[in-house]
Amino acid sequence: MAKFLHHSTKAPIVTVSGYGKIAYQDHSPTASAVAVSKDGKPLTILCVHGLLANSTLWSKMFPLFTSKGYRVVSPDLPLGSHLYPLSPDADVTPPGLGKLLCGFIEEANLENVVVLANDTGGAITQMMVTHHPTPRVKALALTDCDVYDYFLPPMFQPFLSVAAKFPGLYHLRLTNWLGMNHTMRYLPPLCGYLVKHREINNASDTILRRTFETGYNVPWECLRDVKRIVGAIDNKYTIDAAKNKFGGFPGKVLLAWCPEDQAFVDKFIPRLVEDFGGEGKVTAVQIHDSFTFSMLDQPEKLAEEVDKWAKANL
Repeated sequence: MAKFLHHSTKAPIVTVSGYGKIAYQDHSPTASAVAVSKDGKPLTILCVHGLLANSTLWSKMFPLFTSKGYRVVSPDLPLGSHLYPLSPDADVTPPGLGKLLCGFIEEANLENVVVLANDTGGAITQMMVTHHPTPRVKALALTDCDVYDYFLPPMFQPFLSVAAKFPGLYHLRLTNWLGMNHTMRYLPPLCGYLVKHREINNASDTILRRTFETGYNVPWECLRDVKRIVGAIDNKYTIDAAKNKFGGFPGKVLLAWCPEDQAFVDKFIPRLVEDFGGEGKVTAVQIHDSFTFSMLDQPEKLAEEVDKWAKANL
C-alpha cells in the first residue's frame, strides 16, 4: 500500500478557473479486464474526501478498485490538508465547492465517472449535482456524509463555531498537531466518531497520521481557506438540495451507510432514497463493523459493494 500513500509535490495538478491548482491522485486499472459500463465505456471512480483530509484517506481503496479494473482518481480538495492555496476570491460556499468539483472533473478530462464520496465530500457532491451538473458524472456512490440538517452533525457543531470564529489560524494548526498523536487523534473532536478500528501503526492509523502531518505542514494560506470554508457551512444548502431533488440527477445512486455510525446517522436513508428518485434508481446497502470512515474500517466490503452495484446497474 505504500505507493498509494502520497503526499508529494510530484502529484499531478490541474488548474480550475476561479479556484487555482488542485493536486490529485490517478491510478490506472491493474486487472486484465477493464471495468466498463453497459455502453462499453471504461468507468472511472472519483473518490471525494471531507474536512481536514485529502486523497490519502482513500489509500486502502485504490488497489482494491484498480485490481477490479477501475481507473481511480482522487483530488485534494481545499479542506485543510491541501498543498496549494485557493485563489483569494474563490467562491467557498458549499455550492461554490460543488462548482470546484465539477471544474476538476472537466479539467482532468474525466468521463463516465462514478463519484464515491464521504463526510463533507458527500455534501459537496450534492452541491455539484444540484447546482453544477455535468454529463461526465454517470452515477453517485455516497457513503456516510452530511445530509439535510446534519451539515455538520451535532457533535461537530462546536468545531464549526470555534474554527470559523476564533481569531487567527493557530487553532487550525494545533488541530492537525494533535491529530499527529495516536491518542489525541481518536478523541471525539477529531476521529473518535469516525474510525472504529484504531490499533496503533496499523494501515488506517498510518493513513490518518500522514493526513494530519500534511495538514500541519501546509502553508498558512491553506489554513485560511479552511477557515473561510467552515465559516460558509450552513445546512440550508443541503436542505435546499434535497428539496430540489438534487437537481433531478439522472444517474443511479448507491447509498453505502454504516449502521454503527454515531455522527452521520442512517436515519436519513429512507428520505435520501425518495429524494434521489426511489427504489428503482437508488440502492441502499449497509457496511457493518465500521464508523464513518468505511474506506478505513471496511475497505474490502465497501469496494465489493460498489463493484457489485456498478456491474449490476451501470
